[in-house]
Amino acid sequence: KSMVLFWLASWTTAVSNSINRFGVTFAPQEEGLSAQRDFVKVYGIILVASSIATFARSQIIIQGGARCSEKMFYDMTTRVVRAPMSYFETTPMGRILNRLTYDVEILDITLSQSMTMLIIATGWFVTGIVLQITILPWNVFVLVPILAIYWLLLLFYRKSATDLQRLDAVSRSPVQAILSEGMDGSSTIKAFGRIKFFEDQFKNTLDGNTSAMMNFLAAQRWLGVRFQIIGSFVVLFAGIFVVAYNGVLMIDTGLIAMLIIWSASFPLLLNFFSIGMAETEACMTSVERV
Repeated sequence: KSMVLFWLASWTTAVSNSINRFGVTFAPQEEGLSAQRDFVKVYGIILVASSIATFARSQIIIQGGARCSEKMFYDMTTRVVRAPMSYFETTPMGRILNRLTYDVEILDITLSQSMTMLIIATGWFVTGIVLQITILPWNVFVLVPILAIYWLLLLFYRKSATDLQRLDAVSRSPVQAILSEGMDGSSTIKAFGRIKFFEDQFKNTLDGNTSAMMNFLAAQRWLGVRFQIIGSFVVLFAGIFVVAYNGVLMIDTGLIAMLIIWSASFPLLLNFFSIGMAETEACMTSVERV
């Protein structure tokens, strides 16, 4: 994305003057189609390289995650099958079912997706900071305090996010246990007229699990709102610097547009990076349990 925006900014700059990029001099666009073809060729090369890199990244993460999940599932099932009877007598069935269903799903799908999102978010986050400081060095005086506040908020959020995710996983085991018991003993429950009792018990455990997940989502929104507020100051000060001091800075129009785009998306980058880190760390609780 950054290379595409950089090349488009360079393309719009070379209207009447030639430019030098990557050690090659490109003629101004006023010369006609021959000059335009050179820009289009480089633009196509960037798009093809970006597509290949994206495909390679996805394949590496997906295949690596599948191999890791397969090995952990094999080790877990081996231990469960070879466990003594005392293990099944002391361990609730819902906990075992939770490991073999929900936690395995996290390993197979969610963890790979979270790792992909974290890698993408990290790349965008670092690229956004580097580009903003490179185009407008004065932005460092704004980014440093904002990143410090961002890091403090993230540390405060991480203390509770992992535990909230762990509460969701722990409260899921009784739900699966009651559901399994109800299906296995449905005839006995009907014979003794205890349907209402099991319904109330299932609803209470389901409410406990839902409340844990709702608290986790509320914590995410708490963090997201604060990131959007502090991220908006980046756009504000970047706009002030460009409008008030461009006579001194002498930044090209295309680079100004690139700066405004990355500054405007900076709150989203902060939120995207924090969510990717939090979800990956939360998924690691399934790895711990397996």
